[in-house]
Amino acid sequence: MAMNAQTLTQDWKVTEGLPTAGNARWGIGFDGKVYTNDKSVPQIIAINAEGQTTVATSAAGTAITVDGAGNFIVNDGFPNAASSTTFKILPAGTTEMIDLTVTLPEGVTAGRMDFLGRAVGNVMSETGGAFYITPANSGKIAKIFVAKGVQVAEKSKAIAAGIACASDGHVQPADNNPETDNIFVRPARAQAFFDGLTKVGTANLTAGGDAVTLDGTLFTFEPCGTNYVDGFQVVNRTTNEVVATHENEFSKSAAAPNQNAISVEKVDEYTAAIYQYVPGQIAAKYTFSIPKPLPALEARNAYAYDIKVEPAAENYTVSYRLNAPAESVKVQMFVDGEMTKEYEGTTVATYGDYEMTTLKNLNSVEVPGADVPKDALVQFKVAVTSATVAEPTVNTKKYSFYHPSSVDVDNNTDSPNFGRILVAEAMAAKPTGYHSSGENNGLYAFDPTMNPIKNSEGKYAFKGGQTFQTTFPNGKTSYDPRKVRIAADGRIFLSGQNSNGIALWQVDPTDLNAAFKPVIKGTANPDTYEITNEAGEFIAAPNVSMDLQGSGYGLKLLMLSTNASGTGFSYSGYRTDEYLLGKASTWDSAPSKAIDALSGQYTITHTNSTAIYDNEGGIWYANSRSKATEAEPTLVHINAEGVEDYKVDSNDKGGFYGGGGIRFNADFSLLAIGTSDKTLTVFEVSKDDNGAPVLTEKYKFATTIGRNLNDIAWDCANNLYIVSNSGELFKSVALPRESGEVVVAAPSSYDINISSDEYPASVYIIGSDNVWNPEDGVKLTKGENGVYTGTLTGPCNFGITTVLNADWDVVNANRYGFETDNAAVTLNQATPIVKAVGAIRVAEEGEFELTVDLKNMTVLVAGEAPVVYPEKLYLLGSVEPNAWDPADETHVANQISEGIYQIDNVSILAADENDYGYFAFTSTPGTWADVNAHRYGPAVKDTELADKTMSAIGLNGDTSYKIKSGAYSITVDLGLNTIYAVRLGDNVNDAAVEAAKVVAGIGEIRIIGEANAVSIFNAAGQAVAVNSKDAQFFVASGIYVVVVDGKATKVLVK
Repeated sequence: MAMNAQTLTQDWKVTEGLPTAGNARWGIGFDGKVYTNDKSVPQIIAINAEGQTTVATSAAGTAITVDGAGNFIVNDGFPNAASSTTFKILPAGTTEMIDLTVTLPEGVTAGRMDFLGRAVGNVMSETGGAFYITPANSGKIAKIFVAKGVQVAEKSKAIAAGIACASDGHVQPADNNPETDNIFVRPARAQAFFDGLTKVGTANLTAGGDAVTLDGTLFTFEPCGTNYVDGFQVVNRTTNEVVATHENEFSKSAAAPNQNAISVEKVDEYTAAIYQYVPGQIAAKYTFSIPKPLPALEARNAYAYDIKVEPAAENYTVSYRLNAPAESVKVQMFVDGEMTKEYEGTTVATYGDYEMTTLKNLNSVEVPGADVPKDALVQFKVAVTSATVAEPTVNTKKYSFYHPSSVDVDNNTDSPNFGRILVAEAMAAKPTGYHSSGENNGLYAFDPTMNPIKNSEGKYAFKGGQTFQTTFPNGKTSYDPRKVRIAADGRIFLSGQNSNGIALWQVDPTDLNAAFKPVIKGTANPDTYEITNEAGEFIAAPNVSMDLQGSGYGLKLLMLSTNASGTGFSYSGYRTDEYLLGKASTWDSAPSKAIDALSGQYTITHTNSTAIYDNEGGIWYANSRSKATEAEPTLVHINAEGVEDYKVDSNDKGGFYGGGGIRFNADFSLLAIGTSDKTLTVFEVSKDDNGAPVLTEKYKFATTIGRNLNDIAWDCANNLYIVSNSGELFKSVALPRESGEVVVAAPSSYDINISSDEYPASVYIIGSDNVWNPEDGVKLTKGENGVYTGTLTGPCNFGITTVLNADWDVVNANRYGFETDNAAVTLNQATPIVKAVGAIRVAEEGEFELTVDLKNMTVLVAGEAPVVYPEKLYLLGSVEPNAWDPADETHVANQISEGIYQIDNVSILAADENDYGYFAFTSTPGTWADVNAHRYGPAVKDTELADKTMSAIGLNGDTSYKIKSGAYSITVDLGLNTIYAVRLGDNVNDAAVEAAKVVAGIGEIRIIGEANAVSIFNAAGQAVAVNSKDAQFFVASGIYVVVVDGKATKVLVK
C-alpha cells in the first residue's frame, strides 16, 4: 500500500469461499462487516475476519444498501426494469424482510438497476430515510424517501445526472441527513469519477466508489489501476492529489465487467472505515486516517512559562511553553527597560499523546543577532493573549485528595519552576480513587498545565524523608503537613502540625525529592507540644496557618499555632506570631513579634482558620464558623498598627462559612475568600474615610468542590487554584479579565549584556534616590576606556553595580564603592574605589556630574553645591525661660533677607561671675545631637562677641559665644558668615531702637536693622538705589556712599 501523510491500513480480508461473482454482484459495509446479496438463494450474507454468516432470506436482485440505522434495502426484479421499482427492507435487528414498492418520481424512467449507494436516515422511523437509484437509460436519478417502511411520494424527487444513467451507476450520500440532497453521483461506470469532479490518477471503468469529508477535506475512494479487480485510490479533492492507494492484489477479474463496491463509514473527523467487495475475489475492511490533532490543553487564562533565551549561531532562540491554548503570542525585546521590538510567536499548546500524559507545548522564536545591541541590558518577555471568560469558569481537570490542606503557585519569574503548583495532602487517603491513594500525606506537584509531576520513584508524593503525624498524643487528629507557601524569591516552606517539634520545613525548590529541612530548632514539650529553646523561650508550635511576605533578607513569616489545649477547643491554645526570617535557614529564638490581636481569641479549632498578610503591613484572618459571633468572627482585619479595624461577627454582615480559605492575587488588587453555600467570592479591597477596609464583591461562583474551601492560590494570569477536604478535590478556575494579555519576563539569568570592549556593558548607580532596591538602578552612559558618566542629586548615598537583580547577594557580588561604607566623597576630586559594597555618600545638596572610571578605579562627583539657607535660626544659651534646652524654640532669628537672620530684644543672662552670658544658634532644635549637627557658632569655643563688632560664625559644632549680659539685637549673615550684636540696654525693658547699620561685602551692600529709605551712590555720583526699602544690594566693586534714613556712610565693596 502506498501512503502519504494519510494512512490506509487493511484490517482484514476474506478471499476464499465467497459467493460466485455472477450471483453476488455488489456489497455494502456497515458496523465492521461487508454485506452482499446472493440472488441465487436469495440471502443476505455478512462477511468479516471470522468468516461468513447468513443474515436473512432476501430478494432476487443484486443491489444492496443499508441506512444509518442498520436497515438493509435490496432490490428485486433482476435483470429488468422492475429492479428499479421493487425492493425489500430488512429492518434492523430482524430476520424477516418486508416489501417496498416504489413509484418513480416524474422525469425518472424505470430501467435495469444493479447497484445502490449507501442509504441515509432511518427508513423504518417516522422521520424517515432515503436512498438513490440510477435506472438504466434514465436521464435523471431518483431520490426515494421512505418512512415507517413505506415510500413518501411527496418527498421523493428526480435529480439531474451529468450523463444518462446506466444499470452500473450509483449515488453516495455525503451525510446521513435524508432531508438534504448532498450527494455524489456516478451515473454510469463509463464515467470514471463522480459528477463535478476531475479524473486523477489511474481511476478506471470499474463500477464503485465512495466519498467522505474528514476534518473539512473531501476524500474520494475510486477503483483504479487494472479494470475489474480490487485496486482503488484515495484522492484529496482539495488538491486533487492521490494520497493513498490499495494496489490490486488480483491481476485478473472474476467476471468482466466486474465491480469494486467501496463504501465508507465515518468513524470521526480523522478516521473512516472503508469496506470493499469485489465479487468472487475479495471482501475486506480498511482504516483510512488523516493526521489527528493532538488534544488541546484545557482552556484557561493562558501565559508563557519555562522561558529560555539561548544563542543559536549568530542569533538567539527564545523558547517558551504555554499553559493553555492562546490566540496569539508576541516575544518582546526590551533594551534598557524600553520595548524596542516584537516578534510573532507560535501557539502550540497540546498534549503530546492522545492519552494526555505528555505535553507538546514548546514554542520558539528566532531573534536575529543583529537586532541585539551591545552595551545595553537586553531582556525578553513573552506576551500571551487568550480568550477572556465572561464569568468565573471552573475547569474540567481535577484531582482527588482526601484532605488537601493547602495549595500554592510559584509566581517568581526568575524561578526555573515558575508556574509550578504544589498541593499538601494532610491525611491518609483511601486505598483507591484518589491521586494520593497509597502515598498519603505529603507534598504533590503539578506543572502549569495541571499535569502531575512524578517523584524520582515514579510516584506522586514528595515526602522529603519525613514521617508525617496522623494523630496527636491526646488522640486528636493532626493535619500534617499543613500549609505550603512559596516565597517571592522561590523558596518553599511547608508547615507541620505535629507534636514532633517540626513546625516548619524548608523544601528545596530545585529538587523536591531532597530531604525536607526543619527550620524551627528547639525541643517539643510532650505535654503541650510547644517548641522551646534552652532558655525556655517559646519558639513555635503545631501550625494551623502560615503565610510569607517579602523575599531575600526581607522575608517575613506569619504563623498561627496551636498547642495541646488548642486541639481541645480552647481559645487560649492558639497564638499568632511573626518571624523576620530573612535568608536564615533555621530559627531557634522567640518570635520577632507576637500578633496579640489574633492570639488567645477567635480560633477554636486547628482545621479551618487562615491568617495572611495584606500589602500594607496588615493581616486578614478567615475563620470557618457556621455562625459568626463576637467570640468567633468569620473574617477579621488587623491593620499595620496591630489594631482590629474590620470584623464580621454576625451572619447579617455576610456569610463567610467557607472553609477559611482566603488569598490575594499577585498584585493585591483582588481578594478571594471562601464563602457560604459552597461558593467563593472575589472582592476588590478599598478603604473608608477612617482607613478601614471595604470589600466590594466582584465575582461570586459555586466552587463545585464542597463547602470547606481550605486554601486558595493565584497564578500570574488570574487563574485560581482551590482545594477542599469536604469535596476532596483540587481544581482550578479561570477568572474574567479586562485584557486577555499576560506578559511574563524571561528569568534574569537569560538577560543579554554584551560589551563592546573589555569593560562591563552596563554600569548602574543604586540607592541614589534613597530607596535601595537591587532591581532598580540608574544606568550610566558608557564611554571609552572604562569611563561611565551620569548625574545624581545630593545629598545621597549610592552604590555602583554592573548587575541588577532581585537578590542582593548577586548585586553585591558585582558592586564597586569605597572601602569604608558610607564615606563622604570630596566634590571635584577623583577618589579611589574598590570592588566592594561600601556606599558612597554625597553630603552636599545639588545636581552633580558623576564619572565612574573602571580603568583607573576612581569616582568623581563634580559640581558646586548651591547654598541652601535654613528657614530660621534658633538661639539657645543663657536665656529665659529654658536655658540651654536643645528643644527650645522660644528665641527665633527670622530670615529678613536671603541668608540674613535677625533677632531683636533678646536678653542674654549673666552665667558667670564676670557677668558674661553664653549662646549659639541652631537650625534644628531637638536632641543635642540634632542641635550640634546644625549648630552655628565661633570656630573657637567661648569666643567673646563685643558690642557693635562684626565677628565670624559658621557650622562649628559644640561652640558658643560669650557676651556681656544685656538686651541685644543680633544679626547673622550666613552668606558672609558674620555675626553682629548691638547692645540695647541692660535688659529688654531698657532697650532702645538702634539705627540700621550698613555692611559691605564681596559684591554686595547689606542693611542690618530697620530702614525706611536707602539711597546708594557710586564714586561718580550716579544713583544705584533711591529711597529703597530693600536690605540687600548687589553692586560692582568700588567705593559707595550709602544714605540710610538721612545718615550717610562711605563703604568699600570688594
